[in-house]
Amino acid sequence: MTALRPVEADDLPFLHRLTSDPGSTGEFQWYGFQNPHRMRERWDDNGMLGDDGGILIIADGGDPLGFVSWTRQIANRGCCGAAGSGPASGATACAA
Repeated sequence: MTALRPVEADDLPFLHRLTSDPGSTGEFQWYGFQNPHRMRERWDDNGMLGDDGGILIIADGGDPLGFVSWTRQIANRGCCGAAGSGPASGATACAA
């Protein structure tokens, strides 16, 4: 069953690969190399779930397929959200 779940320590290499390796995301979803320590620092800080945003893993059983992320954005006099997803290259399942 495909579901969303919080990031676990074992997911950090997977997330780093998805955000740093152009072969993992495809040519149109890669935004350059990332700090290799950034994911660990964010996970140590708040488990990647905070008031201003977060990341959840898209998983099929125990296998990570991708991630969903969101951030709080300040716009004019209020707040709105921005969300995105990063499926792994070759992932065949999708969470709704």
